[in-house]
Amino acid sequence: MNNLNLFETLPEGFRLVENEIDHKLASLTVTQAFADYKYPVPAIPASHSSYMRIYNDLSETWINNAEKVGLILTNDDYSAVMILTPVDKSAELDVVKLGNKFSSLETKEVGDNFTRIFDYIGEDEKDLKFRKGTVYIEAFAVQTPRQGQKLASKLMRQLFEELDKQDRDVFLFTNTDRNAAIYTHFGFETIKKHTVEELNSTTWFMLRRAQNK
Repeated sequence: MNNLNLFETLPEGFRLVENEIDHKLASLTVTQAFADYKYPVPAIPASHSSYMRIYNDLSETWINNAEKVGLILTNDDYSAVMILTPVDKSAELDVVKLGNKFSSLETKEVGDNFTRIFDYIGEDEKDLKFRKGTVYIEAFAVQTPRQGQKLASKLMRQLFEELDKQDRDVFLFTNTDRNAAIYTHFGFETIKKHTVEELNSTTWFMLRRAQNK
């Protein structure tokens, strides 16, 4: 179900994630793309015996929660996945609860670190103001073998063209300067930048304002 009511016609080559098989295969793509991302790594040490299982559980829960308020797009071979939600109905708070669940199943450190990480994000986002209808790109994952094949460019151009027609802004955050530069190329501007020394991580909070022609 398209809970975000965003597209009359989906971007070429992409469709909605809608069933259990879609969810599982899309989750694998998210896991592969973000398993070494700077936020999760301090939460779940890569040396942890259950690292990949925990991270894939996280990805599945994230996608299932996001679908309740937004939509998830993927292509035919699941090599690219984009999670879109309204900016005021992010699925991430449920992810924190999942982190707490891990604290009893695995180690208390995992749950505590997840909570601490998303507390940082929540605090940073509290003072950000958005126009009604702003769309949040919670994640955009592309499998490593397909990176550099312009999947991101193709989807983003079609997405932003539709959002411009609807006069919708787009928000996201990233933890790499490389991605920040890419998003700048697509019309995003940095509205806040924050470095968390204890996690050795800098976050760029970025907004693309609707471009009415």
